[in-house]
Amino acid sequence: MKLNSSGKMVDWEWNQIRKRYAYVILDKYVIMPNHFHGILQILNGKCTGVGTPLVGVLSADGYNNEGHKTHPYKEEKDLEQKRMGTSPIPTLFDIIGTFKSITTTKYITGVKQNNWPPFRKRVWQLRYHDRIIRNENELDRIRKYVIENPLKWDNDENNPNNFGSH
Repeated sequence: MKLNSSGKMVDWEWNQIRKRYAYVILDKYVIMPNHFHGILQILNGKCTGVGTPLVGVLSADGYNNEGHKTHPYKEEKDLEQKRMGTSPIPTLFDIIGTFKSITTTKYITGVKQNNWPPFRKRVWQLRYHDRIIRNENELDRIRKYVIENPLKWDNDENNPNNFGSH
């Protein structure tokens, strides 16, 4: 994909996530003409560096796959320590919400100042699809999907040329 100016803005803001959230590691991502795929890791705050294990990402509603309320801390005392000293570890909802809000604001500015194409209703859909990556094989498979996604654009159901054909 060759990014236009709005795509470059989205690329810049995605990479700013590393600076906004100390506990987040960005992995593979791709900016498509009308959607986005990205992998990120949220660390537990006690480990840093290479070789840090993957941890489960909370869904937007704070429930895990089994429907139980989840929390990014193992014990309540860990939570209190985080509240007293540093910011709590962000949820996926926090990270994506911030990313979508900032890029929407910047896109609106681009429409007004740089003649970017206007959008109907919203830049991003309200929800997003998230998935907890549980092992290296799954991570490798999803990385491959992300990397190869642009090669499949001509047949992609999100391609406006294909609306109604799937």
